[in-house]
Amino acid sequence: MEAAGSHIRVYRIEHGPSAKNEAAQPPTQEIAATAAKQYRELAAQFGPVGSGELNIVELPNDTVPAASAPEIAAIAGNQLEAADYARLLVNTIAHQWWGEDVSPASPNDAWITNGMCRYAELEYVGRTAAPNVAADAILNVSASALAFNRVTLADVARYPEFSREFEAMTYDKGAMILRMLRWQIGDAAFQQTLHEVLSQPDKSISSAKFEQIAEEEPTKICGRSSLNG
Repeated sequence: MEAAGSHIRVYRIEHGPSAKNEAAQPPTQEIAATAAKQYRELAAQFGPVGSGELNIVELPNDTVPAASAPEIAAIAGNQLEAADYARLLVNTIAHQWWGEDVSPASPNDAWITNGMCRYAELEYVGRTAAPNVAADAILNVSASALAFNRVTLADVARYPEFSREFEAMTYDKGAMILRMLRWQIGDAAFQQTLHEVLSQPDKSISSAKFEQIAEEEPTKICGRSSLNG
């Protein structure tokens, strides 16, 4: 199934007529339309990536909740059955920029890419959900970010990629750090920081490099404002 007017294709696993919860699964057309809208919004924020094509692939339930590769966002069938499946969908699509286009220099730098995917998810919830739902989402991510306060980002590489510690620190704590950075340096400088990171020629980002870019952008914007004034 391909979303109308886009290059988004959805591939589902065919379930037999006796499959449980078949009626609870969202229609393929709905998933395609949702993914196409999310992809357009992310491209508007982060810029074009790759060929512009994306394949949404349903994974068996006994694998991983979600995975990504260039032009692929793969999500387990039982995750697509969830009422809020669109949250995981936009998070996984965001990996086309944050993880595939730009990758972390080391596992200790994964808070940048994974954190940006959670950040994009929270932004999506803020645009599409009721205010109380959006507030609860931020509260839950904040709580998860603080759940392992004895673990530092510099030590996160010693945990397996799919462990609770690694996901809480890189996705949730990463997202909260990025939200605080946006508040601290302002929307324009934050947006320019993201574009600068995505335009790095080596397509690898370290915490030190990210910090350097984030510190430089407000000064550049102030300089341009002074020249224009």
